[in-house]
Amino acid sequence: MSVVPISGRDHEAPHRTWSFESSMRRTVHPFLRMRLTFAVHLSVLLGLVGLPIGAGAQAPPALGFEDAMARAEAHSRALPAQQAAARAARERAVAAGQRPDPVWRIGLDNVPVEGGTEHLLTRESGTARSIGVVQALPDAAKRAARSRRFEQDEKLALVDREARRADLRRETALAWFAVDAEQKRLALIDAQRVDAALVVQAAESAYRTGRSGQAEVFIARALPARLDDQRLDAQARLDTARSALRRWVGPAADGPLGTAPSISRYAPEGGIPAQALAGDPQLLSAVAREHNARAMVDVAREERRADWSVDLRFQQRGPRFDNMVTFGLSMPLRWDLANRQDREVAARQAEVEQAEAETEELRRRRMADVERWTHRWRAGLARLAGVDGVQLPLAAARADAALAAYRAGGGSLEAVLVARQADLALRLERVQIESDTASDWARLITLIPPPEAAR
Repeated sequence: MSVVPISGRDHEAPHRTWSFESSMRRTVHPFLRMRLTFAVHLSVLLGLVGLPIGAGAQAPPALGFEDAMARAEAHSRALPAQQAAARAARERAVAAGQRPDPVWRIGLDNVPVEGGTEHLLTRESGTARSIGVVQALPDAAKRAARSRRFEQDEKLALVDREARRADLRRETALAWFAVDAEQKRLALIDAQRVDAALVVQAAESAYRTGRSGQAEVFIARALPARLDDQRLDAQARLDTARSALRRWVGPAADGPLGTAPSISRYAPEGGIPAQALAGDPQLLSAVAREHNARAMVDVAREERRADWSVDLRFQQRGPRFDNMVTFGLSMPLRWDLANRQDREVAARQAEVEQAEAETEELRRRRMADVERWTHRWRAGLARLAGVDGVQLPLAAARADAALAAYRAGGGSLEAVLVARQADLALRLERVQIESDTASDWARLITLIPPPEAAR
């Protein structure tokens, strides 16, 4: 049966000392030895006074919460896209208010098809070379309706831009809090790793003094290994969270984070009233779609009336005949309004009803979301107060007491490990509660700004 030796119990390695100067004295030329010694002493002196030895790179600035959302807006390409859509609609609105372009007409009229080709264009009185112009004349009301339709498109694009901006800020805030939570998890595991080393030292000391068996030493040594495994998982989660944040803010996500904002500074009393949602960009976008549908109804109604067209032509005939001018008016015949134009108006009115119903459904859903986020946010704040005020102090005291008792020989290693694991689990749970509460708070402030932001 083999026994694994414990340092300080079975045998000890011979004591060896080594110094830079003694080794250098044996191997380096005296002149070089003097220069190297001077360089080492200078490096130590500069390190003591805090001066950089070389050109050190500056640490990247911390990415604050508000700064992350500002960077996300600057980094986004969706916002400029909506701005371009609004500009395109504005240009179309101007164009739609103008009359159509005139149509040039050049032709040969009344060319004979019998009698050969001699004097083909001059022997008949009705044959003429003609040039003219045709101009459609939609009335001002119809052109104004078409222009208003594109003006509503412009407003819709601008409102959609604000809706995308709100979504962008919300997703950035959630990603920022996710990185912050994973950093805290990683820091907790690192702190527990330091405490696990103390447990291992206590187990080895108890074994050397004969107060415990060697099995407890192995059990204690397994604790840092488990924490190392948890650290690998936490590091992977942190890298994933940074990748999600990098999607919104770019390379700034790889730097340190700033101080987290206070998630309790926004506390609407008595819940969120329905009128508070009036500024919700999603609802404003839905209302803009209603207005756009109504503008399309106006266009369809104006299209029921036919447009007049003016036709003016000059006809040049043979030398023996007089030249002529032709003037005419034309208009489409609306002979089936009930099955064509009226059907289009009815379809546009149905789209208005659809938009109104969707807006109301969205308002109800958003109200339910806000109430749910508010309830969870308040419950999370209460849970954090309970964990910080009662549970964490008790768990820390239990872990310290278990370790102190084990060192004094009056406790078991199992009690120490259970207490340490319970303390770590509670601290990790506290991070999760804080992360969930912060996420609900971020959803609220990006939907309904706090009173100080509104002012």
